[in-house]
Amino acid sequence: MKRITDPSLIPESALDEDRRRTKIVATLGPATDDAKVIEQLILAGADVFRVNFSHGTAADQAARVARVHQVADKVGRHIGIVGDLQGPKIRIEAFKAGPIMLVEDHEFVLDVAMDPASGDQHAVGCAYRNLTNDVVAGDTLLLDDGLIVLEVERVAGSRIHTRVKQGGKLTDHKGLNKQGGGLSAPALTDKDRRDIETAAKLKLDFMSVSFARNADDIAEARSLLRAAGGHGHIVAKIERAEAVTNIRSIIDASDVIMVARGDLAVEVGYASMTGLQKGLTPSCSRPRRPSASTPCAPCARWPSFASAPRSTKLFAAPRTIVSRTCLRTSTRPSRWPSCTSRTTST
Repeated sequence: MKRITDPSLIPESALDEDRRRTKIVATLGPATDDAKVIEQLILAGADVFRVNFSHGTAADQAARVARVHQVADKVGRHIGIVGDLQGPKIRIEAFKAGPIMLVEDHEFVLDVAMDPASGDQHAVGCAYRNLTNDVVAGDTLLLDDGLIVLEVERVAGSRIHTRVKQGGKLTDHKGLNKQGGGLSAPALTDKDRRDIETAAKLKLDFMSVSFARNADDIAEARSLLRAAGGHGHIVAKIERAEAVTNIRSIIDASDVIMVARGDLAVEVGYASMTGLQKGLTPSCSRPRRPSASTPCAPCARWPSFASAPRSTKLFAAPRTIVSRTCLRTSTRPSRWPSCTSRTTST
């Protein structure tokens, strides 16, 4: 079906189907809960909408999906919808007196048995209970998208004693990664299994598996979706170092590959990310698997998408060096969502 163009939103040449073969995925959220905003996004170039199961209730997601279908019918466009599973929560817990400042060369403890709300300057709880079995002395742990670096000195019972190698401000519930990968958390949680049932009921076109480690994770997700009556395509999100090692089998087991640059870059290093992606994306060409790319974490690396109507393309450049089928815009709330889609469509 021919794309409807609105000259007031975007130059006609930028919407030429023969020129823009890369599709844009826009994330649904509170900022898009107005049908007019959805329409602006579609006219500005959005091709697929993402439902983020990390936030909101099943009723919230159902209302957003219904709204997209209504607007798509109104403007005469075929729009895909992808459900993005949350995956395992590998995060620290909370601090009793607010944010703390970690100082280089000071000791800091991660305690998997600690009260979730009693963190302080010396220690904090960890939501991932199996962390003590996954790390040994000498390992490097990264907090808050790699902004804080800890080196493991020893593991004693439920407590992981670390030395701060790169300090900074640390707030509640920040993400935790192990440099080089190696955390044994399964890709699918109980919440993911419930969300898969929701995805089937909503008849979503795609479902993405977060933190997939191998082909078995993809096969399990597909089996659960089919058992629930869903027929959507399975998207494998490549955001673990283990997934890079198993990339060939993951590509064969899935329908779409999404290179989640943010989380993957934290584990493999930002300096390696562009070259790694240049190798991963062409790997999808031979078996004819579409490939997608997401923003580089933290999403604050695309600050103008959240705070200004015109984004700097400096942040998009490394993601457009290689050919890909799909480009996902930032999940960070934007005051100008349609401008974000318009900028990435060019």
